[in-house]
Amino acid sequence: MLMDKVQIIYSSRYGSAKRYAEKLGSLTGADVRSADTITSLPEADTIVYIAGIYAGGMRGLKRLFGSYKGNSHIIFVSVGIADPSLMETRKTILTVAERQLPLALFSASDFFHLRGCIDYSKLSLAHSILMKLMKAQLKGKKNLDDTDKAFLETYGQKVDFTDFSTLSPIVRAMGADEVNIWSR
Repeated sequence: MLMDKVQIIYSSRYGSAKRYAEKLGSLTGADVRSADTITSLPEADTIVYIAGIYAGGMRGLKRLFGSYKGNSHIIFVSVGIADPSLMETRKTILTVAERQLPLALFSASDFFHLRGCIDYSKLSLAHSILMKLMKAQLKGKKNLDDTDKAFLETYGQKVDFTDFSTLSPIVRAMGADEVNIWSR
């Protein structure tokens, strides 16, 4: 289905990024690999990197792309519970990526954000503590934005915002034929 060689790489701690990567691979026929299994980026016309956002960074981004000098078309896909339709979310995602990537790569790449899931009962101790600290910080904050409000509304719950239909713009950015997300 793809005209170019495409590699999908994911870094997933709790499963959302992996689920999106596998679905995208099944829709497009692209190879899918875990970032944990590679030490350097493969040769490809297009690389799609899907990773969760934790503590203000995309998991594994700096390790794989921090000194990238190749010429692949790079598509970065962050996964988290924040709503991508909110301006605050888009600003945060771009700020996170800009801090972790060389400027030339940041400027030449495409960025997307997908909503994932969170189950507080499955968080690591470190992530659980970070979430509690974030909640405490937000509780004392005046003028919460929509992202802050959403965090507080879902805190401590099991929520799943995964929506495979949101892969359509990524499929187009990959240069693949449009696929019917709902038919597979």
